[in-house]
Amino acid sequence: MTQPTPGPTPADARTRALRTLLQNLVIDVLLGIILVVMPVVQGTGSVDWRLLLASLLKTLFATLLSYGQRFLEAKKAGTV
Repeated sequence: MTQPTPGPTPADARTRALRTLLQNLVIDVLLGIILVVMPVVQGTGSVDWRLLLASLLKTLFATLLSYGQRFLEAKKAGTV
């Protein structure tokens, strides 16, 4: 006999949001390194900070959406 699968909880929402944040921050850090190193290698000395800011905003937006979706799923399942 199998156990019923527990529904989503607010803790699941926090865990999912944290995982999404960390995954996206890895990409942002790599992008930041590339944005700083490439101009030095090429000798241009011009860093496009707008691209890094856009990437950080993407990370914030994705994290908030991840938390919101899981929280709403928990609320719909009645586990909030």
